[in-house]
Amino acid sequence: MNTLIELQHLAAHRPSATAPPDEVAAWYRDKALLHQHLALESREPAIAARERLLAGAALRRAAIAG
Repeated sequence: MNTLIELQHLAAHRPSATAPPDEVAAWYRDKALLHQHLALESREPAIAARERLLAGAALRRAAIAG
C-alpha cells in the first residue's frame, strides 16, 4: 500500500452528506485499512496503538453507515 496515494484517494473521494449508506460504509472501511496499515508500519508503540484505535473507530462507523 502506498500511504500517500491512499491518503489522497480518501481525501478526494470522501462521501458527501447525501451519499448512499453503502458508499459511506465503503469509505470508512478504506479508512480503517489505511489506519491498520499505518499501525503495522509504525515503529513507535504509542503511534501504533493510536492507529489501531482509529482503525477500530472507522470500522464501527462503517458498520453504522452500512
